[in-house]
Amino acid sequence: MPQEALDEAVLKLARRLLRRVHASRVYEADDALMLARKVAKRFPKEPSIQRVVFVTTQRKRWGSYSTKTKTVRLNAAVRRMPA
Repeated sequence: MPQEALDEAVLKLARRLLRRVHASRVYEADDALMLARKVAKRFPKEPSIQRVVFVTTQRKRWGSYSTKTKTVRLNAAVRRMPA
């Protein structure tokens, strides 16, 4: 493998590992579930929320909800925003 290709592969792997480390730190929030349930009460038909996870893979959305898994996925950038 040429050195240039190896350097690029190492960079991609390092970025991926850094995202995972950041995401694991962000997942530690306990108050996210309470906050999501509080917001859910504002909807006419309140969705059932079992879990909230913060993800670093969402690029174009602030969050999403799965009716199948009853999981709210939030962009990790939300954690850095003021309440």
